[in-house]
Amino acid sequence: MSLPTFRIIGFIIGIFLITLAVAMIVPMATLVIYDRFEDLRSFLWASAITFIAGLALVVPGRPDNVQLRPRDMYMLTVSSWIVVCIFAALPFLLTQHISYTDSFFESMSGITATGSTVLSNLDSMSPGILIWRSMLHWLGGIGFIGMAVAILPLLRIGGMRLFQTESSDRSEKVMPRSHMVAKFIVLAYVGFTALGSLAFWAAGMSLFDAINHAMSAISTGGFS
Repeated sequence: MSLPTFRIIGFIIGIFLITLAVAMIVPMATLVIYDRFEDLRSFLWASAITFIAGLALVVPGRPDNVQLRPRDMYMLTVSSWIVVCIFAALPFLLTQHISYTDSFFESMSGITATGSTVLSNLDSMSPGILIWRSMLHWLGGIGFIGMAVAILPLLRIGGMRLFQTESSDRSEKVMPRSHMVAKFIVLAYVGFTALGSLAFWAAGMSLFDAINHAMSAISTGGFS
């Protein structure tokens, strides 16, 4: 694998990390809303570290006239999951005072929508950590792959290839443009999440619990 190929993969992973860092604003806002400031600094550090790492990969730019081959797309898929999980574990490490191994397990379980957990006493945890766990499910369920399918064509990289490495589907494209596929998938995903949240809320849950359960359910994960 050539150096330009590694640079492209690093560039795309950098975009994912910046997205992850921005996503940490949601649990930080949740902590502010619920007046639970004890974990706010930890999330700020986690977001800053993740953003700087992503920026370091993006700033060099991507080399021109380099196309990713199918085996490179598999490398991108595997490495992006691992790197994202490494940084998604930081809030657990900094707020729960558990080992990095357990933190990585929790983030990997969340992003892969596995649902296994090493955490206990969830009812007493801060709302920031609870919403972060649900967001990992939600982002892992469709967010990163949907974003990749939309972004990669803009980088002149076949977005559908990455989508196919994530699934067993080998059928022809259902639409001529992969970013249109991503648009409809993401809109449907967000729409069903909103409907699920409203349904849980109407059934008697608090709005916070309703959103958490909806994100976990729509991604077919197990965190709740």
